[in-house]
Amino acid sequence: MNMTDSTLTTVPVTQTQAWIAFTYIAFVASLLMVVQSCITLAKTQRDAAENARLVNRVETARTEKMLLGA
Repeated sequence: MNMTDSTLTTVPVTQTQAWIAFTYIAFVASLLMVVQSCITLAKTQRDAAENARLVNRVETARTEKMLLGA
């Protein structure tokens, strides 16, 4: 078998430029979605904590009112 240098250096192209661009764009979009998900999760947790604090204040006010006999 006689191989020349040109046959050893020829590499078939399996991915188009469009596919490569698509993978980069998809990766960047996934990063943006991760950031958005983190912000949404943090907001949800903060809102739940604030809601629990408000409920505790209302319960405390009711208890004080009952103890004072009003």
